Amino acid sequence: MSNNKLSIEINCFEGTEFLLFQLKIFRKNCDFILLNCQEYSYQGNEIAEEDRENILKVKNEGLVDKINWFKIERFAIDIPSAKNLEKEKRNQGRNICKETMNSFYLNLDVDEFYKEEEFIFAKDYIIKNNLDYSYCSYVNYYNKPIYKSKNISGLVPFIQKINDFSTLGSDTIFYKTDPTRGNYIDINNKITYKYHLFNKEDILMHHFTGIRKNLFEKYSQGTLASIDRNKINLMINEINNINENNLILYNDFVMDKNFEVVDNYFDLTI
Repeated sequence: MSNNKLSIEINCFEGTEFLLFQLKIFRKNCDFILLNCQEYSYQGNEIAEEDRENILKVKNEGLVDKINWFKIERFAIDIPSAKNLEKEKRNQGRNICKETMNSFYLNLDVDEFYKEEEFIFAKDYIIKNNLDYSYCSYVNYYNKPIYKSKNISGLVPFIQKINDFSTLGSDTIFYKTDPTRGNYIDINNKITYKYHLFNKEDILMHHFTGIRKNLFEKYSQGTLASIDRNKINLMINEINNINENNLILYNDFVMDKNFEVVDNYFDLTI
C-alpha cells in the first residue's frame, strides 16, 4: 500500500440519525466508507427498525461503499466483555478497510464529527509528513448541538496508516485513549513510528455523546464503564435539563459539568 487514499470505518448500532449529517463531510473527503454495524447489541437487544432503515438508506443513496454486519457469537455478561466485543468489531472493520489497499484509515463512531476545513488540513498534514499514527483532542456535547462542554474531554486516535504489525485495542500506546480503538503495536517490532498529536486549535473532534433521539438506548447498550446503569434515567433527566439558564451541573451523573452555548455548526436537527 503506497497511495494516499483514505478509508473510513463508521461504527454504529444506535444513533444512526447522525449518518446523513456526518456523511456530508466524509463522503467527499475520503475514498472508501465502511459502515460497521450490529444487528444485536452486546447485551442481546435487536437493532431498532429506524436505525436499520437509516443504514440501508445511506447505502442505497451511494453515501457509503460497504456495510458489514458484525456477528456476535456470544453476548456480553459485563462491561469488560462488551469492550472485548467492541475491539473485535473495530478490528474486523479495519481488516475490511485494509482489503481496499488504501494506505490511510480512520476509525470513528456515528456521533463523531470534524469541521471540514480542519479535517482537510489534518489529512493533508498526515499525508505530506508520511505519519504512521495521529491523535487529536475531542469535546463533548449534551442535550442539543449547541451545548458544548467548556473542557476538553480527552484524546482520540485520528488518521493512521494501515499496516501489518498493529491492530486496534490498547489505551497505552503513545497516548491514553479509548481502549477499544487505541493503537496496539507489537513491541517486538523494531520499526520506528512517526506519530503526531494535533493542537486543539488546528483540529478538534466534536463528540455528540449526550445527544440522541433515544438516550436510554445509547447509555444502556454501550460500553462506557463510568456509567451506573441503575441511574441512567436520572442522568438522562440531568442532560435534558441543560439549557441557556442551566449550564452548570452539580451531580455525579454526567462527566462534563460546565457548558457553553455555541452555534449549531453541523446544522444538526437531532
